[in-house]
Amino acid sequence: MSREKGRPATKTKKADPNRIVQATIACIEEHGGTHTGAAEVAAAAGVGRQTVYRVFPTRRLLFEAVISERLRAMAERLKLLVSKYARLEDAIISGSIKSIQMARQDPIFVAALGEIDHVSIEAYMIGPDSPLRDFMLMIWQETLTAARLRGELRQDIADVDIVDWLRGVHLILNIRQDLSPAAAGKLLKTFVMPGLLAPPNEGKTTVKRKNKTTSRRPSAGIRRTR
Repeated sequence: MSREKGRPATKTKKADPNRIVQATIACIEEHGGTHTGAAEVAAAAGVGRQTVYRVFPTRRLLFEAVISERLRAMAERLKLLVSKYARLEDAIISGSIKSIQMARQDPIFVAALGEIDHVSIEAYMIGPDSPLRDFMLMIWQETLTAARLRGELRQDIADVDIVDWLRGVHLILNIRQDLSPAAAGKLLKTFVMPGLLAPPNEGKTTVKRKNKTTSRRPSAGIRRTR
């Protein structure tokens, strides 16, 4: 029993997922994604190959963990960036373009993404259980809340629905490498922002109706006089 109690503690220490992920990143930097396998990762992490398989049973799961780590770092930087904009439209357009540029210019992210088949990439990027949803909420939630309080953002859509939509938009724009930042910004302004911004007259409907009613009374009186 005492021997069995001792084993889990040792395994837990050696099977630290973050340690394996960082070792994988180091291997990708040195060998590239294609030549990074369990043997190389195990050697870099100082653990046995079976430990790598126990934590990440498939190559896809291992590289998805690397992608998540890189996305987390990007999300922290993007959150600071979008918080500096006073207008929601500027934050959405500039933040979206910057996020796509960061993803394309991160060699570890690109290499890890290249080791996952296209169906898995799409599921990871826009699936309902994707960790990218949490990263997107981390980036945008405070900005969306502030915009809603200012009356810029529609009141009838939830933050999670907005970021789910943006995930799909970002995936499309990331694929469209032929688009310049200006062209991507034009698409965002034309097709995304109209669905997010509150109507300009929202909250003023009642006032307008009262004004119309008041303006009609004198003309009605004139007709009766005639």
